[in-house]
Amino acid sequence: MVAGLPGAIAATIGLFLPSFLIVMALGPLLAHWAKSSIAKAILKGVNAGVIALLISIVIAMGRHALVDVWTALLLAAGLAGMFVLKLEPYWLVLAGIGIGIATALF
Repeated sequence: MVAGLPGAIAATIGLFLPSFLIVMALGPLLAHWAKSSIAKAILKGVNAGVIALLISIVIAMGRHALVDVWTALLLAAGLAGMFVLKLEPYWLVLAGIGIGIATALF
């Protein structure tokens, strides 16, 4: 961790504040844009680009995060929980936190 808790707080603010301000500033225009066929077409393209970017990031992170059989099993368990058991994401996050703490302690 860089700069401890103050660095984590600064990073969190730096991550969320710009998008919050953009949404707040553009909010009044959203009703107008919702009716525009051009805006809808642009957003479809942006959505496709975002999905492609997310897939690229998942692949890049997976190459570095899946270092042994246990991390691969944890990934499989998380995917099964999400898609087969239909667990809410917060349960998966809490399970990941618990497993992370348990592996650090033992």
